[in-house]
Amino acid sequence: MKGKNGCVLASKKTKLAGCFYDDKIMMVFTIDANCLVRCWDVCSGECVRSYPLELPEESTGANALAETADAFKAKSKINCVRLAPDQKNLVVAFEGGVVQVHNLYNGSILFNRKADESLNLE
Repeated sequence: MKGKNGCVLASKKTKLAGCFYDDKIMMVFTIDANCLVRCWDVCSGECVRSYPLELPEESTGANALAETADAFKAKSKINCVRLAPDQKNLVVAFEGGVVQVHNLYNGSILFNRKADESLNLE
């Protein structure tokens, strides 16, 4: 899919996980499966900014050393992303059951938890 000026919103290399429109600031936000958020100006069709979602260090066991955020990011893929009712935050479900809430405008983590069976994203 291409924007007005030929800017790529999504490609075969990047799986689009979510897309949201903010009518107050006339911007479209795309989130790809590799945790990159892009902000698109609706009038010009250009990507105004992009940033990766902030990902915490993750440990694989009680005695395991925590991996770096870069290593976690490299292996993390988004399964599902939804815009929170406040229109300012993203609810992101990653492979492996980690659920996070991120600030839509800067990608910072507001909530981070390993999901259990009772969690419902509806």
